[in-house]
Amino acid sequence: MAYPLPTDFKASWICADDAAALSIAALNRPDLAGSAFGIGGPEALDGSDIAEQFTDLLGRQVQYVAISPNDYEQALAKVFGRTVAFEIAEQFRWMAEQPNAAVDMSATAELFSVELTSLQRWLKKQDWSIPA
Repeated sequence: MAYPLPTDFKASWICADDAAALSIAALNRPDLAGSAFGIGGPEALDGSDIAEQFTDLLGRQVQYVAISPNDYEQALAKVFGRTVAFEIAEQFRWMAEQPNAAVDMSATAELFSVELTSLQRWLKKQDWSIPA
C-alpha cells in the first residue's frame, strides 16, 4: 500500500460517507454559522496501523510504503492531468511537514450526532474480491 506520507505519520482518516454526514449535519445547524471544526475519523492511525488492519482483514501480508509526493504527483498526472496532480501533491507536501493530522472528534461527532466509521468497519463493508 503506497501513500505519500511517512509511515509513522498519524492521521484521523475519514471516509467520504462520514465527511458528507458531518457536512449535512452542519448545514442543519444555523446556530453554528461562522464556526469552524477540524474533522477526521474516529481514530488516528499511521501507515503501519493501516497495513495491519488490511493484513488482518485480507489474511495476507500488506505493507505500507511511504512514497514521495513527487512520485505521487507523477502517477496522478497520468489520470487527472498535471494541474490537479500538482495541487493534490502540494497538500501532501504541506501535510508531511506537520507533526501529525490527528483530530479529536469526540466533541464534534457528539455535537452533530454522527457516528463515525472506524477503518476496520469501513474495510469490512468493502468488496475486496479480485476479479478473475
